[in-house]
Amino acid sequence: MTKPRRQERREPRGGLNPDQAKVMTECHCILKQQGPSLSIRPIFPSIVSQDPKSNFLLWNTCGGANDAKGKDADCSVVLKYGMKRDFNKWLASLGPAAPVKTLTELRQWNITHTKAGAIRYGQSNLDVSDEMDVQADGAR
Repeated sequence: MTKPRRQERREPRGGLNPDQAKVMTECHCILKQQGPSLSIRPIFPSIVSQDPKSNFLLWNTCGGANDAKGKDADCSVVLKYGMKRDFNKWLASLGPAAPVKTLTELRQWNITHTKAGAIRYGQSNLDVSDEMDVQADGAR
């Protein structure tokens, strides 16, 4: 079963109203006068921009079969990328005692043990995470 495509948000999220933008500009000017060079400006657009393509708060999180590679241009791949990267690192930290060594092995184990209820609720989030190439997709 596939989940329905995300609905557009009705309430705006992110961006600054004029008063907030004024305070942010004033704060930036004060900080700039107080000391060493600051790299604040590049961070602001990712939170305050009204443009959904520039504001990560306006992006949905990729997950499930509807957000597989090639279908994930309108959502953040951070969760599915991080899941594979961090889960594999955690498994590696367990050493030889780990029952599975990678996310791929976990998915295969789940499939093998489906009749025993291993994936009662599906594993589409694991599937889309596992399709990520940790090295190549790290720059996305």
